Amino acid sequence: MDTIKLKTPLMVNGKKLTELPYDIDAIDAAMYVRAESYSRKKDVENVIGIEEFDYGFHLYLGFAAIMAADPSIDITDLERIKGRDLMEVARVGRFFTSNASEDSQDEGQSESPDASSSVQSASSPKSTTPASTK
Repeated sequence: MDTIKLKTPLMVNGKKLTELPYDIDAIDAAMYVRAESYSRKKDVENVIGIEEFDYGFHLYLGFAAIMAADPSIDITDLERIKGRDLMEVARVGRFFTSNASEDSQDEGQSESPDASSSVQSASSPKSTTPASTK
């Protein structure tokens, strides 16, 4: 189980939460299907058939991982998350769909938004095209 540190605290059941535990390994089939269903209801016009590129689905899978770790947190609580905290939750779901391990999740991640983009992310595919000899 891991934790998302929130930039903006979230009020849940009268408590101000600054961290949200999550467990992607506790997402079961029902939670997976529910996440897909929620993502479709919220964005009916943008149906993407490839889960690796479905950002709404990533977000709701992240929500599922949080609810799996702490069942006292409800989907309506999580839908109040804003800003960069949403991106952190979506990142959790993205790594679930990319089948990346939690250990590789931090590789290639930068603490600073100004860091060089020349570092390849752990989830980025390596090029299979040979370099040009010209």
